[in-house]
Amino acid sequence: MHVKPEPESRAYASATISDVPSRAKDTHTPNRVVRVDDDLWRDYGDACTDAGTDRSEDLRAHMKRRVRDWRAGRWPRPQTGDDTRA
Repeated sequence: MHVKPEPESRAYASATISDVPSRAKDTHTPNRVVRVDDDLWRDYGDACTDAGTDRSEDLRAHMKRRVRDWRAGRWPRPQTGDDTRA
């Protein structure tokens, strides 16, 4: 004779997960995907920390400068041939 197993108790975490605030939702800025080598990403994080900032703040500041210069007609700059400084 087969014994019917006890029903498994299940916990659903959907309510818990939805209660966690999302920074992206709070600031209305979507996440972006960027491909970067692991070594460069690690060193960039260290450089940003030493400068008192983080990667996101530094990337946004760079992007704002680039767009400001582009809008002012100062971009693109002439190529110097040394674009691989990293």
